Amino acid sequence: MSLQASCIVSLSILATTCSAFAAAARTNCVADEEIVFSCTAGKKTISLCASPEQARNSYVEYRFSAHDGATPFLYRADATSGSRIFNRATLLGASSASTIIWFENSGYVYEISDPVKGARTVSAYKGGKQIGLNSCTGNYLGDSNTPSPVIKQRTSEDYFEILDETSKL
Repeated sequence: MSLQASCIVSLSILATTCSAFAAAARTNCVADEEIVFSCTAGKKTISLCASPEQARNSYVEYRFSAHDGATPFLYRADATSGSRIFNRATLLGASSASTIIWFENSGYVYEISDPVKGARTVSAYKGGKQIGLNSCTGNYLGDSNTPSPVIKQRTSEDYFEILDETSKL
């Protein structure tokens, strides 16, 4: 087989592999959005989608959906609504680190955990107690450090303080 024919076969296999991966990957983000975080957890897809960098009105939206296509929960923060924001902090441990993105909605705190090692999780807290936990089982996409004007960088102390505050509600 000639070098040219070998390259064409290799590219064909690579394209088929990439297409299969893209078809298998689920996200609630649309084509022109940036994927901050997206994964499947059982029969659910959990995504954090951001507006394209060039958008006039920057936004980030949390989308939690079942694989039947319904989107039962959305939370959106945009540059014009100062009261709704996402928060991000980096937590450092003895042998690992994790990027945490969280937001508050109606007395609940929703948290996305993207560790360097270990399972990615999405949790819900009420009254300082964890009331929901979804472990990502596959199809992880995104970059949890994607910059956005509606994701406010916080300290690890801020993160623990907000969890403590919700326990008093």
